Amino acid sequence: MGQDASRVKELEIEKIKQETKLENEKRMREEAQRKEEAEKRMREEAQRKEEAEKKEEERRREESRLKEEARRQEEEKRKEESSLREEANRQEKEKRQEEKCKKEARLKLQTEIKELRKELLSSVQGQKILLIGGDGHGKSSLINTFNHVVRLQNPQAKFQEIAKMGAGYGDTKTFTFRYYHKGPPGSLFDDVVIPDGKELPHFQDLCGMSEASQVHAVKLIFLLATGKIDDHKDLRTHMDPKSDLDKIDRQARNDRRCWSVLFVASAMHEFPTRLADAVREASEQFQADKSGVKVFCVLTNVDRATSDSVDEAFEAAAHSLNIFELRIFKISNYTPADVRRNLTTVPNLEREAAVLHALYTMVQNSYLPAFSNELNEI
Repeated sequence: MGQDASRVKELEIEKIKQETKLENEKRMREEAQRKEEAEKRMREEAQRKEEAEKKEEERRREESRLKEEARRQEEEKRKEESSLREEANRQEKEKRQEEKCKKEARLKLQTEIKELRKELLSSVQGQKILLIGGDGHGKSSLINTFNHVVRLQNPQAKFQEIAKMGAGYGDTKTFTFRYYHKGPPGSLFDDVVIPDGKELPHFQDLCGMSEASQVHAVKLIFLLATGKIDDHKDLRTHMDPKSDLDKIDRQARNDRRCWSVLFVASAMHEFPTRLADAVREASEQFQADKSGVKVFCVLTNVDRATSDSVDEAFEAAAHSLNIFELRIFKISNYTPADVRRNLTTVPNLEREAAVLHALYTMVQNSYLPAFSNELNEI
């Protein structure tokens, strides 16, 4: 009995040990599991923290990049604004300098115009200038332009149509400038007057020459320019192609002699080569006759024609008339449209200078190359 009780007690003790061991193992496993879970949480927390730090670093870098980009754009904007201001200042300076140069050039041209007008009016002797040109090429407009520009010493002078513009074929007429001898006090050229005993030029507009034959036109131009026929007496008869010009008395008279021949051609129309050839042939006879009559040319409507058309007309004039380029003038005529729009009352120094230069050269039979160069600078 005693041994059985001892055996039972040992079994109970062994059972208790076994249970205790199992509980310890269970606790250890649970503790290890908790530790593993804690480590996992720590790793996850570290990973989240790392990702957060990484995102924060990226955010800081992006913010820094945006700030740098904004600073760069602001710097570029300041530089661009500074460059624009400098360019605007440069352009404004150039504009002021250009305006100053133009003003000085115009004042200089104005002074030269004043002197040129004085020289012109002191040298006029009622010279007769023969105008030849095709119908509609601006001969009458040119006469009116000459008349108006010479009278511009009086700023209040109104445009006068002393030659009917657009008349076409008609009798040959002689036009003398109408002119106010003195303008009102304070006018631009109020100190320029026609000296006593002086007479303004006469322009003889020879109409209808486009219809004449080449031979007849040459003879008529020569006889009329050299004063060997009366320009007022039976000229219509002489212009008849059937008239025998060889029977006319060739005795020249100085009171009928033309100082020069002015060929007029519009830069807007086809150059009248046939008529220009007749003038050239007559000019050759002037030289042979030693009459001293010189040939000049005016290209009209240069402001309304293209630059190519003006250049072509200029070359055609120099070639067909066989004259020096200094004897060819480019002029913008006053037209009825200009009168209607009151453009004749608006100062136009360039047109005024060109007209006076042409008139002075024809009256003096001399050139003003320095003045001509000055016109090209305006």
